[in-house]
Amino acid sequence: MLTGVRIWSEVPVIRKAVKDQYTQVESLLAGLDPTQRDAYYQLCDCRHTDGPVSARGIFLSNNYGLGNPASEAGVFLTISRFNHSCSPSCTHVWDPQEGVKHVRVGRDVKCGEELTLSYLRHQSMGWDARQEILSVVYNFTCSCEACKLTGLEREASDRRRTRVGVLTDGMQRAFDTRQFRKALQMAEEHLRLLVEEGVALPRFVHAVQEDAYQACRNASRHGEARVWLARAHGTAVLADGADSRAAQQIARLLALS
Repeated sequence: MLTGVRIWSEVPVIRKAVKDQYTQVESLLAGLDPTQRDAYYQLCDCRHTDGPVSARGIFLSNNYGLGNPASEAGVFLTISRFNHSCSPSCTHVWDPQEGVKHVRVGRDVKCGEELTLSYLRHQSMGWDARQEILSVVYNFTCSCEACKLTGLEREASDRRRTRVGVLTDGMQRAFDTRQFRKALQMAEEHLRLLVEEGVALPRFVHAVQEDAYQACRNASRHGEARVWLARAHGTAVLADGADSRAAQQIARLLALS
């Protein structure tokens, strides 16, 4: 299966505001038909250790943010069943116009290879931090390909991911201080590290390419800026589709440049 293929689109079975601490999940489930309600209760409740599963526990175990940043969270009967990997093969995106979450293949996948998503918000955590979050929030120990690394390989992976976090945090400072050459160098290093770590999926790469474009544009390096813009368009198409808002906005900029 090739990078960029959309493999699933789904409407959340229930959704609620992220800051809503009062609406009971049971009241949302009451509006579902019996088949949907039964399917909801078949989802994992990672907080369930003894006794019956709870509607709230299932919601906390399976919800995905609806947007970035997300003001709402929703549970999906199929997408919520994707297993986690710290080096996922797929990514997801919320389409607010359609009210649908799409899942796309983020890298070429071989026949028989599991399709996975990342439950983590970013790719810049080392092994210890990832394991702690996954254990506390989802009650499991990750044994994906990245987490099976040991010794020097794990140390190298941790350095790459930690450095990605440093570069992400430092990019805005470089722009704020008008250090555009430095910003471009940081973007190039960021992209190289994503490739080396095996997580250079279009959704993760796209924002970095846009940073590189902005750095070149602000530095009046217009030829390089257009190259980066074209790359960002290509990854936007793979990440979200050619008809996505991001891809169309970049296409309009390319037409004007």
